[in-house]
Amino acid sequence: LAELFARDAEQAEAQEFLATLLPAGATLASGQAGAWLEFLRAGEHLALEFVADAAAPAAQGTRLAEERAAWRDDAVLFTSPGIALVTAGTAPGDVAAALRTGEHVTTFLEQLFGAPRAGSQRLDVALYPTREEYLAGSAGGTGGFEGSLDWTGGHFDLGTSVSRLFVPADDAERARLCAVQAHELTHHWLATRSSLGPVRAAAETSGYWIVEGFALWVEERVFDAERGFSNERRLQADSLDTLAAEGAPLLPWQHLLALSYEDYRALETRPTAELPLAWRLGTRTSRSPMQFFYAQAGALAHWLWEAEGGAYRPLLLEAVRGYYAGEPLDLARATGLAPQELGPRVQAFARATSTP
Repeated sequence: LAELFARDAEQAEAQEFLATLLPAGATLASGQAGAWLEFLRAGEHLALEFVADAAAPAAQGTRLAEERAAWRDDAVLFTSPGIALVTAGTAPGDVAAALRTGEHVTTFLEQLFGAPRAGSQRLDVALYPTREEYLAGSAGGTGGFEGSLDWTGGHFDLGTSVSRLFVPADDAERARLCAVQAHELTHHWLATRSSLGPVRAAAETSGYWIVEGFALWVEERVFDAERGFSNERRLQADSLDTLAAEGAPLLPWQHLLALSYEDYRALETRPTAELPLAWRLGTRTSRSPMQFFYAQAGALAHWLWEAEGGAYRPLLLEAVRGYYAGEPLDLARATGLAPQELGPRVQAFARATSTP
């Protein structure tokens, strides 16, 4: 079928046959044959379901009815074993990519932190087809952080326990979509399904770097396309690339480690510096203090996992557990390295591991 549609995307007999393979209630719109084939391929490795009836039983119908009332009346629900994704007007191939990434992430996190706590439900995701709908659907769900949504590709809405993201228009390979999905579902899983959550650290508690740094560390890992496990980071990790740049005006490391969630929210999101990236030949890019925070936190997480032959690896997971328990890890004491010594080591690691 893939070969046939590559030659003639609207071939009538092939369209008719493909329609018989689709989930009950799904319709084959013009131009979506390839996208539905991609969804069906994903279904060979994942138990995927499609729900178009808001009268469906139990939580599925309730969730779909709520999203239709709040968003679009043509919203539909796709589920995998651990994810329940509501969307409207999104290509099935994009849905499959998001579900596949979500399952990879939850599998990986279970390998690190153990099975989810008893009674935990699927992770709820809202996937918007456009950035404009994402911004409209996210209003009021970020705890007063709405003003910073313009630079985001998604976020975990703690108030409703929904991860919200959109399909970038220029993301043909879905790299950005999958990266954001991995990042936000890390927050989501830790807060709602793990034995660690919900977060007990207060908004003014220091050590918030581990929350975003760990999520970025997961985002920048390589996942096996079928089995979901991860055993290495992406070579072109943006966090390491940013730290490897000469002259990058980083946040003082002592300040970074001491930042609370409230301090994080106050960081400037507008670009204040320009620097070259090694993996984008001939390209200079802009960075804001908020982006430097993410890069430094993510690079620190990579360093803890990989440096010194993995000697500090347990500290990465201990830092996550400590913050969620409301008792942040004193990283300087745990490593025996003061911030002014730790920072240069992380930068040296970034230069050694991210230079092409």
